[in-house]
Amino acid sequence: MTGAGDHMDTDDGPAGPPPGLTRALARYVSRTRYTDLPGRVVAGVKASLLDAVGVTLAASTLSPECRPFAEMARNTGLAEATVLGFGHRTSAAAAAFANGAMSHALDFEDAHESAPVHPNAATAAAALAVAEREGASGPRLITALAVGCDLASRLGLAVGTRLADAGWYPPPLLSVHGAVAAAASLLSLGEQATADAFALAMCQVACTFEIVNGDRSVLRSVREAFSARAAVDAADLAAGGVAGGPVPFEGPHGFFASYSGGQLDVGPLLDGLGERFETDHISYKMWPSCRGTHPFVEGALRIRSRWGLRAADVRGVRLTGGPIARMLTEPPERKARPRTAIDAKFSLPFTVATALAHGDVTLDSFAGERLDDEAILAMARLVRCEIDQGQPDNTARVVVETTDGQVHSEFVTGVAGDPGRPLDSGTLEGKFRNCAARATAPLPAGRIDQLVAAIGALERVTDINRELSPLLTPAGESPAVSRAGQAQGKPWPESGGT
Repeated sequence: MTGAGDHMDTDDGPAGPPPGLTRALARYVSRTRYTDLPGRVVAGVKASLLDAVGVTLAASTLSPECRPFAEMARNTGLAEATVLGFGHRTSAAAAAFANGAMSHALDFEDAHESAPVHPNAATAAAALAVAEREGASGPRLITALAVGCDLASRLGLAVGTRLADAGWYPPPLLSVHGAVAAAASLLSLGEQATADAFALAMCQVACTFEIVNGDRSVLRSVREAFSARAAVDAADLAAGGVAGGPVPFEGPHGFFASYSGGQLDVGPLLDGLGERFETDHISYKMWPSCRGTHPFVEGALRIRSRWGLRAADVRGVRLTGGPIARMLTEPPERKARPRTAIDAKFSLPFTVATALAHGDVTLDSFAGERLDDEAILAMARLVRCEIDQGQPDNTARVVVETTDGQVHSEFVTGVAGDPGRPLDSGTLEGKFRNCAARATAPLPAGRIDQLVAAIGALERVTDINRELSPLLTPAGESPAVSRAGQAQGKPWPESGGT
């Protein structure tokens, strides 16, 4: 297809949003078809969907804060879509709400590190729910996920740190647009209705940085629930003819004016729109914690393994990181003894201490009892962090001093799982199987095999509700597509979408 932004000024410098921006984005969403997607994008979308379904299934058990969302979604009187991990059916909007809450709860889903945003969290929750309700084909779902991931990522690249600098919490404000794009694509909304859906979603989602303050709330972990549900409701309302504001992105009171002081980098948003997809730049997580902790975790694990260290051998730990490390180390008393799992996942002292004390950071590392593990807490008290404003955020210096006076140092650049250091297909599938086995309503091993195969053969699915939905619950029937998919081998890319 012709790039939707080709006719617009895409000066890379910061500027106000150009006239016609909403139309360009809505046109891109409404006109993109499966045949427009390169093969590597299709493979990346399938890998991201497998990853999203897996971490959602695991969160149903490991993230108790999600249970109220699943329970709220139970009694709608409809059976349109599946609440993953719990197995009951509900309305599409309610399923998106519950699955959206679980999509980020473990902080284990994929990410676009440069944006930065989790572009497939709310997007996958909304898209899968609408695809189930509509009985969409696999190619339609793939297309919806591709444009949703791409748009959320492009918006993140366009605004950079401006949302956070203004006191807004970026993830749900960005992800809602990706989720709207996916839902609008699945509903075959035209250009005007897609623009209306963006406007209607903005009426429902706003989030300030207050979400990260205090040690009692877990809203930071379940935030994608609100974006996913808002997207489904917005797309349905637009499909029903409800009009939104005329220019929700570039208007005088639109998205950019309200959240980024009217400033954005137009180039990353519009250059190659419809021809180049940010799916190519997705990273997959090895460890279930904030992506900013990963180079430090990797450095600590290297030192522990290389030198055969035990917890008792460690006298002190010094970390040096880029600007993101400040968020992961302050306030120091809270980071050294986090009281909630989501706080622990955003703590360099806790995650590095876990790596050094136990030799890995796993789904079980943030269970309630681990937050009081004295071996970890004692190690966390030994961790000191320095901020180097010029150091890239995907790098880390880890220095461990031992009780016998030795000093061991590792510098990590490029994080395992990013496009430059890809996870192989076996690792991605193994992660999925580990997550899926933890669902509250357990899936039998054979059902997990079928689910892997069905998502791997998603482009051959003719009806998501008939052929994929039954595999999302323990009692569903096994459709033929899963057997056909098994014959194809593993279709996952060897890198983050490339």
